[in-house]
Amino acid sequence: MTLMPDQPGTAPLGWDGHILLLYGAESERLSALAAWARRGLENDEKVIYTEARETPPERTLVRLLQDDGIDAATATAKGCLVVQSPAEFFPPDGQAGMLERALAEGYRGLRLSARASSTVTVMPQAAHGDVERAFDRLCRTRPVSALCQYEQRGMPGDRLREVAASHLSGGIRQHALSVAQHVGLLVLAGEIDVSNHDILMCALRAAAEQASQTLRLDMSRVEFLGAAGCHALDDGTFRFRRQGGRVLLIEPKPWVERILRVARVDQLERIELVPGRE
Repeated sequence: MTLMPDQPGTAPLGWDGHILLLYGAESERLSALAAWARRGLENDEKVIYTEARETPPERTLVRLLQDDGIDAATATAKGCLVVQSPAEFFPPDGQAGMLERALAEGYRGLRLSARASSTVTVMPQAAHGDVERAFDRLCRTRPVSALCQYEQRGMPGDRLREVAASHLSGGIRQHALSVAQHVGLLVLAGEIDVSNHDILMCALRAAAEQASQTLRLDMSRVEFLGAAGCHALDDGTFRFRRQGGRVLLIEPKPWVERILRVARVDQLERIELVPGRE
C-alpha cells in the first residue's frame, strides 16, 4: 500500500484517527497494519491489536514489525505492544477503560485495531454499527487511533455506505484511493477507477449528508480519474445537488481537469470546477 505523504494545507492522509482500511489482497492489509503500528510505537502510544490464535507466525503483528525493522519483542515485553483475543479487545463496557489505563501508564495515546471478521465470535453483525460509532466518538474526542480492517471484496453496498459514513473523519484507505475530511473539505488522493468508484460514491453521499449548502472536494492529489470515477462524482452528489446543494471540484491537476471537461462533469447542474493557480 502506498502511503501518500501529507502536504501543507491538505488533510492528513496518514495513520491517525478513525481509519477504514478496505483491503483486497492480504499483502495490502499486512503492509497497512505494519505502517499504522509503527506510527504508534514511534509516537509513544500503546498499541493493542487482536488476532486469532491460529494466525500463521509469518502473519502476526510481531513478525510484521520485526520484518519492518522494529524491535517488537522488546515492545511486547514492555507492554507497548499488546495482542489480545477478540473477547478481550471488545469488552462489554467498550474501549474507554483501555485508554484510561494506557494514559495512566504514561503513554501519549492508544492505538486499537481489529479485522471486522474477528468480531463474529463476540457480537452479532447488527451491533457492528454501534461499535464503529463508539470508536468514532472516542477517536474524535480523545488521543485514540483505530484501524478498522474490512475486506473490500464482496462487501454489500449498504454495508459499505454504513462503514464509510462512520470513518470520514479519520479517512478511508484503499490500495489506490484515500479519502478524508479536513476543515470543510473532502480530500481525495490517488487514483479513481472501477476498482474503487463505489467507495468514492459512498464517501460522497456520507459527506453530502453532513454538508450544509456546499460540498467542497479537494481534487489536487488525484493522479488519475477514469470514467467510473466521473460517474461516481455525478451519482454520489446527485441527491445533494437536486436538493439545492452545490459541489466544488477544487484544484484538479491539469490532466484530471481535462478528463472532467471531456466527460462534461463540469457541466452537470450545480457542479463547479475551481482550477488551480497557473
